[in-house]
Amino acid sequence: DDPTGPGNAPAPVTLARIAVERMDLHAPDIGLWPHPLEELPDGYNYVGWNNWMWIKSPNPNTWGPITKTVTQSGYSITATAAVTHLTWEMGNGDTKECDKGTEHPEHRTRDEKSPDCGYVYHQRGDFTVTATAHWVINWRGLGKNGTIQMDLTSQVHTSVVEVVAVNVPNGKYNRSYPTPTPSPNPTGTPAPRTTTNTAAEGLLC
Repeated sequence: DDPTGPGNAPAPVTLARIAVERMDLHAPDIGLWPHPLEELPDGYNYVGWNNWMWIKSPNPNTWGPITKTVTQSGYSITATAAVTHLTWEMGNGDTKECDKGTEHPEHRTRDEKSPDCGYVYHQRGDFTVTATAHWVINWRGLGKNGTIQMDLTSQVHTSVVEVVAVNVPNGKYNRSYPTPTPSPNPTGTPAPRTTTNTAAEGLLC
């Protein structure tokens, strides 16, 4: 319903919706580490590795708060919008609720947990990561008030592979590297994990 205002006043909800349009709200700009394929096309994510998720450079248009006032025929509505939380869909059926998260420091390469928004893949595969920002817009004017809810979504992609540990017989060093076999399922559905033990070659997959 869109109740009208007093006399010839415009409908309050109509003005509130105009205010939301003028806010020019945008879907969040996803930050992901290891880097998504959009940033590093030949890059990999890893089974068992700590992923970091965050919103890049949050601003009033992507996170809030942002306020707009609309006046029509001498009547005004003021609306304020802000994101209440994010829902991350990891492409394998798992979801995670977060705030805007913490950006992964570029100089760190060790496997460390995110302090507030992280995830670990336990199966290899190609996954679509979706971040949905849940906006709440509160408006007031013409003796009325109300709430509008809005979801804005963005996506990135990641390719998760397993890591093979190579044990050198002389014990001088161990080296890890991604398996050369590409993900067999480009649909984003996790593939069954296979385990192979080859004691003679010293490989654990």
